[in-house]
Amino acid sequence: MATTDVGKRVRLLCEIAGISARELGRRAGVTGQTVSNTIRGDRGEPSLSTVVAISRACGVPVQWLIEGGDQPTREHVRAALALDGEVRP
Repeated sequence: MATTDVGKRVRLLCEIAGISARELGRRAGVTGQTVSNTIRGDRGEPSLSTVVAISRACGVPVQWLIEGGDQPTREHVRAALALDGEVRP
């Protein structure tokens, strides 16, 4: 199944933050499998609760995850995820 636009933006957030889908899931309060499914589009569009959880964890608007727009900065996403003090692998 093709990656959805939401999935592409979630993948981008992981890349910007330098974290795995599993880690994003942990920080968002969803499973890593849910994040992976969202990225791959394996289950179609993700639930609104998943989109809201990811958006809150990453400090990006729900609207951005759904519709796109200006890309968030690495600093913004890492700060929202409280990654500023962590060493990136």
